[in-house]
Amino acid sequence: MDSKKLVDNVIYTIKAHFEESKVKTNIGNDVEVIDERSFLALRKEYQKYYDRFSNTIFVVVNFEKGTIKPDCILQPASLICYSETESFDKARTLLNDFATRFNFALSNGINGDIFLQEVYTTSSVEEPFEEEGNNFRAILSINATYVYSENMSNITKITVNNNDISFVSVNYSAPISPNTANIGNNNGRTTTQNKFISFSITFSFPSRSNDYLTSVCDGVALGTTDINTEYVFKIYKGSSTNYYEKTLKITGIEYEQVMGEIPFYSVSFGA
Repeated sequence: MDSKKLVDNVIYTIKAHFEESKVKTNIGNDVEVIDERSFLALRKEYQKYYDRFSNTIFVVVNFEKGTIKPDCILQPASLICYSETESFDKARTLLNDFATRFNFALSNGINGDIFLQEVYTTSSVEEPFEEEGNNFRAILSINATYVYSENMSNITKITVNNNDISFVSVNYSAPISPNTANIGNNNGRTTTQNKFISFSITFSFPSRSNDYLTSVCDGVALGTTDINTEYVFKIYKGSSTNYYEKTLKITGIEYEQVMGEIPFYSVSFGA
């Protein structure tokens, strides 16, 4: 795998996510996402002309030693956030929103040809205040792990009745029932002819109060929705335009709530 492509796609994805977090948190500061090598070239200017960057929150991505697995790389990284005294609270708010909203997010990169899953920790304060000239700078950080691969045929999005579905895990199966009738050979062997195929898909997801799939499961499980209600699925694999459409019914619902954990649903749909 191309290491430069990995770095470029991770930086590209982080930048896009921070722009979304800026809008979500209503933070107007400039946010500069940069890799550690590029930041070294900028650091002297950053230290000397502190007032020029007083409105800028820097996020420096330090790539660490990763693990190479078959067809994928587990790439750890640390995101170091530099902010001025006046923007410290904004930086922490922005960093926490970013880590929370995009933890376990799946992305397809610059050209839509990669598989990238993101895992983040919450932020921590590395250096509360570091004096620079007549100002103080704060340093925060979060740890990250990126699961990176290329040319994967993965599920990128699922909609149910045109509602986007967020899930922790998803799997589908399509068992085929064969007809193994003996066609007359005297050696006892048969020739198989497939008769029919059945399709089922299962999701695991947190039971959120405003989630469409939660309301569907509550309605069926608690008796306010007909169990034969049909739902139109669009299952996207790879690109944003390549999807398979199926009409399915609920075939199983399981809800679990345990002390110390958030409530979870596991629900299956079948044709």
